[in-house]
Amino acid sequence: MEDNQNSKRILIVGGGFVGLTLAAKLLKNLNSYVIVLEKNTKKIEEFLIHEYGVYEPGLNSIFKDARECNRLHFVQTLGELPVDIVFICINTSKNELNRHDSLISVIEGLFYNIVRNGYIFLRSTVPVGTTTIVKNYLVKSDRSDLRISFAPERTVEGIALKELDSLPQLVGSTDYDSLEIGTRILESFKFSIIQTSNSEVAEFIKLMSNIWRDSTFAIANEFALFAESLNLNIFEILEKANFDYPRAGIPYPGPVGGPCLSKDTYLFLESFKGETNNDSIIYKARKQNEKITTIAFQKIIKFIDVNLAKKKILIIGGAFKGKPRTNDIRSGFTQELVKMLRGHQLQVAIWDPTLLPRDLLVDADCYTTSLDFETYDVVVIGNNANFILEEPVVNFLLNLPNATLIIDMWGATKNLDIKAKIYRYGVGI
Repeated sequence: MEDNQNSKRILIVGGGFVGLTLAAKLLKNLNSYVIVLEKNTKKIEEFLIHEYGVYEPGLNSIFKDARECNRLHFVQTLGELPVDIVFICINTSKNELNRHDSLISVIEGLFYNIVRNGYIFLRSTVPVGTTTIVKNYLVKSDRSDLRISFAPERTVEGIALKELDSLPQLVGSTDYDSLEIGTRILESFKFSIIQTSNSEVAEFIKLMSNIWRDSTFAIANEFALFAESLNLNIFEILEKANFDYPRAGIPYPGPVGGPCLSKDTYLFLESFKGETNNDSIIYKARKQNEKITTIAFQKIIKFIDVNLAKKKILIIGGAFKGKPRTNDIRSGFTQELVKMLRGHQLQVAIWDPTLLPRDLLVDADCYTTSLDFETYDVVVIGNNANFILEEPVVNFLLNLPNATLIIDMWGATKNLDIKAKIYRYGVGI
């Protein structure tokens, strides 16, 4: 493949958030021809009717223009279609068995389609050393001509297209020539590039960046529990600790989840084969953050055990975060809490103006458009979205009866004078 060719035939493997936002970025280059390979039949059907399942400002417009120009296609199989560049954007999960074998199998299935001297970019988050393992396999296979780099996705959901235009793109390879060619390819799509000395450094950086954020949130969450145990208000503490003091910058406490932070600590520790890492600070930090959902669940169960007739629960905010706005619920506070509540045969409804029923996946039947203060016994603040402090939701919360329990793990209601019984994480009841 000539890396300076005018027309680029690009394959993106995986039609999730990472793959679709990358496709939109690449399509800004008018010489790009993008194919998204997605195995999920339902997703393909939705793509074909212009429903992409990703809340990302600007994405629909880019896709509309590209499809009208025949530069974007969604397929389940490639057939004999040749491609020059491949981006692997498949989802990775923690504690996945045979991870490397599965990845190699995906790449091997593309051998027929990738042109000679084609290029593969791994964009999925992987344990350190994965790119080298794949490269060693390629060298021993009949496609030793293929080059590969690790170029991770580093964006925030909700502003991904903006960040793909502004954030530097990490690139790490197993050899100098692959690094230089990969850099030129990405620069042709207007990425700014940071080269690393090898692929392991890039893999380490990707995981470390997310683990650092996860761990700082864990410290704030532990401070919240300490403050609550002393009948102190963690929000007053943090506001005054951070005010005009540059060496604080301590984040507010609250749930920490989503498809990245919930798993990247485990992927990182997976890089150290045969070693026990349960004593590591980052492992304990991740476990600290995983406690948040359990704390909320226990508060609800304790309340219901005392009030046996109360079984109807409303969660306001279904996405794993509220800022920036997103429709992704994966590994978030709401998704995990619903799983626990349903295990106790409780009636759960989810209200979120950003979401459609399909966004809730297996919990689509929980979707509601109703905010009726007389209907629910427990109301849970599911994320920190701006709509929680907009008039309809504020009025709903202010009108809840005294007998209702509100669970606020985010501090979203800290400035509201609510008459209902309320538990605020880091403050208490």
